[in-house]
Amino acid sequence: MAIIVPIYKSQKHINPLVLRLNALNDEIPGGLRVTFVIDGSPDSSADELDRLASKMTFSSRVVDLSRNFGVSAAVHAGLQHTKACVVVVVGSDLQEPQRLVVRFIEEVCSGSADVVIGSRLSRDDPRLSRMSSAIYWFILRKIMNSDVPPGGFDVFALSPRAQEALSTFRELNSNITSQVQWIGMRRIDVPYHRNQRVEGKSSWTVRKKFKLMLDSIYGFSGFPLVVITFLGTVSLAIFSLVALLTGVGVVLNLVQVRGYPTLILIVMIGFSAVISSLGIVGGYLYRTFDNTKGRPLFIVRDEYELS
Repeated sequence: MAIIVPIYKSQKHINPLVLRLNALNDEIPGGLRVTFVIDGSPDSSADELDRLASKMTFSSRVVDLSRNFGVSAAVHAGLQHTKACVVVVVGSDLQEPQRLVVRFIEEVCSGSADVVIGSRLSRDDPRLSRMSSAIYWFILRKIMNSDVPPGGFDVFALSPRAQEALSTFRELNSNITSQVQWIGMRRIDVPYHRNQRVEGKSSWTVRKKFKLMLDSIYGFSGFPLVVITFLGTVSLAIFSLVALLTGVGVVLNLVQVRGYPTLILIVMIGFSAVISSLGIVGGYLYRTFDNTKGRPLFIVRDEYELS
């Protein structure tokens, strides 16, 4: 059994994380092999892992990336350096209950599922974080896939065939949870309550969440292009109506300053539609161009056995 843990600004979590993994190692038959992926963390997370290596009762290794590539790239790095009958991806902040990981492994080992995800029923997060998360997952459910759990998910387990399918992805600026859903296969959702953070503050800023939402929408949905088509159709209808009303006004001598109302409306509506459309198309072009460069998802600076 293998566990992948992306590490970014997790120095304060390392000690309780090791204790949790030790307990899991005792509970799970056959023990664990843990891959810590250090995603360009600017703190001393790597040093803390080295310091606690002697206290780890499980087998472990470190994959140290050359810089911060993002959680999706970190998970892919872990998958490429991990082979097991079950791979579980969890966070380092201990917000998921220990029993959830055990349930993941049981479901995959029983052969009932290739993908098991943790569906959040509720969460002990700050109000702003809960609101932004609710908006994010609501938009994804409406635009991309109605099968997304209402509370979202970010921890999951994979069978070998699901691991192999997911490892074929080479997309930059993508979202690992959307990729997990895209591969399909037999899936089970395990509901749970997300606990409060043990230590520290989340590094998921509003800017990062907004970018993740855009990456998800651009990478897995054509909805923005539908919006452009709708804007074009509505703009055409408005322009036609304005032209008709202007013509009537001129005939009835109701327009005191000829051309002024028409000019203002055309400029206001037309430029808004054009700028919005260019922004949406630009989002697709940027991501397409980024993927045509053929750059790797991540670069490994170092890899070594920890315990």
